[in-house]
Amino acid sequence: MAPISDLNRLLLCPDCKLNPPNIVEVFRSGDLICGECGLVLEERIVDMRSEWRTFSDNVGDDPSRVGAAIDPLLGSFQLDTLISPTGDCDNTAMGLVKMHGIVTSSKDARKLVDAYRDISAMCDAIGLSKVITDTSKQLFKRILDENLFRGRLDLPVITACIYIACRQQNVPRTINEILALTHVSKKEFTKCFKLISGSFQEAKSTPMAAEDPMPRFCSSLCLSMDVQKTATSLALKAKDLRSLSGKTPATIAAACIYMASNLCNDTRSMFRISLDCGVTEVTIKKAYKRLYDERDELIDENLTKAQVDTLPSP
Repeated sequence: MAPISDLNRLLLCPDCKLNPPNIVEVFRSGDLICGECGLVLEERIVDMRSEWRTFSDNVGDDPSRVGAAIDPLLGSFQLDTLISPTGDCDNTAMGLVKMHGIVTSSKDARKLVDAYRDISAMCDAIGLSKVITDTSKQLFKRILDENLFRGRLDLPVITACIYIACRQQNVPRTINEILALTHVSKKEFTKCFKLISGSFQEAKSTPMAAEDPMPRFCSSLCLSMDVQKTATSLALKAKDLRSLSGKTPATIAAACIYMASNLCNDTRSMFRISLDCGVTEVTIKKAYKRLYDERDELIDENLTKAQVDTLPSP
């Protein structure tokens, strides 16, 4: 194996040849000068450090960055000029600052920044990744550019964007989990979701299956891996037999978890499962009744008859 060469660049003065060299950087002119003999080694050096400047007219130290990093999701909205008021501004200066803000600010820019802030807060609240956050922001920006919605439908649109982003990134989240963030009615959410999915081809994605949220639900219920595998197997067989056709994935997962926990002697009550899965006890009971009626075809052959007999009747 060939040795790795030293990538560090050593700059020596050709006259002094002092090692280590005594090199002085003159920031005003951008020159590198030998501190021993004064020979200019390099000129017009670009300063790669953070650029701090003072924009205040008053005497004093007021270091401010030239600008924040460019956000591709904001586009041209971030190329604005702001007048920062100081503590000793008179009424005329404050009036100019206020008038400048009214004239230069854009309604779409304010709406976009507010929506981005809400999307980030909601995604952080339920532990969604930055990829889903950026996907939701990108989808909302395209909706705003296309003028798809007219009127104040910010929260329903944001809710639909987060739900679509979760489905695109294969992150299982139920509708009720997303609606709990914004307290938007299901009717408004469905209206926005259908309109967005029908307008943008990339917004169409595969719906969530019953086995997708199974690891998260079982982990929240502190169930073992055996219960999770049994519940996943029940959900897949129920899909093939169409035992729970018409039920939501969360309902199917909750009913399968309840049956699997009883089969594996690690029982969880319907009340606790309903809290963690976001499904009512009545809905779980109805779905479990269908599973119980077809238990001979759903339950794996490896389980003994004694285990099957431990299932509570609905």
